[in-house]
Amino acid sequence: MNLTFENFVEEFNRFTEVVQNKINIKDYYFIEPVGVGVLKALIIENPDLDICGDPSKPSYSYINTLLSVPYNKYKNYFPLEIVDFNNIEENSMKIINLIVSSSSYTLKEDDKEVLNGYLKYLTGELLNNALYHSLSEINAVIAGQYFSKRGKIQICVIDRGKGFLFNLKEAYKVSAESDAIKKALEKGVSSPPCKDNLYYSVGHAGYGLYALRRIIEEINGRLIIISNNCSVKLEGGNIKILSEEINWKGVIVVFELLETYIYDILQKYTLQDFFKIFLWNEDGKDDEIF
Repeated sequence: MNLTFENFVEEFNRFTEVVQNKINIKDYYFIEPVGVGVLKALIIENPDLDICGDPSKPSYSYINTLLSVPYNKYKNYFPLEIVDFNNIEENSMKIINLIVSSSSYTLKEDDKEVLNGYLKYLTGELLNNALYHSLSEINAVIAGQYFSKRGKIQICVIDRGKGFLFNLKEAYKVSAESDAIKKALEKGVSSPPCKDNLYYSVGHAGYGLYALRRIIEEINGRLIIISNNCSVKLEGGNIKILSEEINWKGVIVVFELLETYIYDILQKYTLQDFFKIFLWNEDGKDDEIF
C-alpha cells in the first residue's frame, strides 16, 4: 500500500508504531513527504530508532534519500530540512525553490514568482508557530514535493512540542485538542510566543493559521492538522474532526495545493492583494492572528 495524504490519518498509528526501538514500514510501497517527515522527527528525538523497510520497494530508497542526502539545487529530490531560529527562511526556501523551479508546470515564469511568494508565506507562518509556540525540543522538520503527474504540491511542517491546547486553553477556555485546533483556524485568535527570541525573517508574519485556511479555501486545497491526540481536516471549506485517538506528541500540519486551481488564484491576486482583500481590516491595519 501507499502512505498518502488520503490515508495518512487512518494509517498513522500503525505507521508510527515503535516495537523494540524499530518502526516497520515494509508494508508501504510508497510514502509521501509527510510520512518521511514524521519518521525524521522521531529519529531526531531518538537517534537509536531503526527504520525497517523493504529494499525492493520505492519507499525504501526514497526514505533513505530524504533522510540522508543533503540539499542540492541541481537534483530533483526534495531533502528534509531541520529548521531552527537561525535558518527559518534559508531552509524553507530550499524546499520551495525546488518545488517552484520544476519544468513540469504549465505556469509561466511570472506566475511561478507569485506562487513562490504564497509558499514562502505559508511555510514561514507554519515554521513560526512550530518554533515560537510549540516548545519543540527538535525544533521543526519541513518536507515537501511537487508531484508532476498528479499536478499537486504537498508541504508539511512537523514538531514534537506541546500542541494547540497548551497554547490556547487559558485564553480561549477550550478544553479539548480538537476545539483548540478549530479555534486556531479562526480570525483574530492569538497566543503569546513561548520563546523569548522574537526574530522572524519571513515577511507578513503574524497572520498564521487563519491565513493558511483562507488560502486553502480560495485555492480549493486540502489541509490536515494533527495536534497530540487529535486530527482535523479542512477541505471544500469544511472543517472535520478525523480522529481523536492519534498517538503523537506535538503538531503536524500538511497541506496540498492542486495545479488546476493554483493558476486561478495567481491570476486573481498577488499575495499583497490577497492580504488586502481577505485579511486586513478596513482601516488597513492587520489583525494579530495566531
